[in-house]
Amino acid sequence: MDVSLDETAFIGTARHESVDCLLDAFHTSAAEGALEKYFSCFASKDARFLGTDASENWTAAEFFAFAKPHFQPLKQGGAWNYVPRKDSRKYVTTPAVDQGGHGHGGTVVTAFDEILDHAAGFGECRGSGTAVQVGGVWLLMQYHLTIGVK
Repeated sequence: MDVSLDETAFIGTARHESVDCLLDAFHTSAAEGALEKYFSCFASKDARFLGTDASENWTAAEFFAFAKPHFQPLKQGGAWNYVPRKDSRKYVTTPAVDQGGHGHGGTVVTAFDEILDHAAGFGECRGSGTAVQVGGVWLLMQYHLTIGVK
């Protein structure tokens, strides 16, 4: 499914002052079916989302095209609902490095991870990824959703 450039113009527009606020908004907006709010959390159209299936490795723009039909208003069930466990988030913060003009400035949070509960079938999951701070706000560069094996 193709996506026009204008259709995803809101990607990268979120304004969250902490990684916790960013991740909370990311999960809440999916549960509420708030498509634009969810995708505004990605830093750019080239940011990545890696899903639970090995084939699910998308740019934010590609993921938008896949996810758009799944987003519904809250009263109809939202898109999907992953709830972070209290005090499960961990962070490692490192300064950003400009490598060949591709740096983003600000601060990169590497290896953030959180334990998520999915009541509708997957049980315990894990979310991990990278967020970047740009102009004092945090945005996702990559989010990776996994289902643990016991």
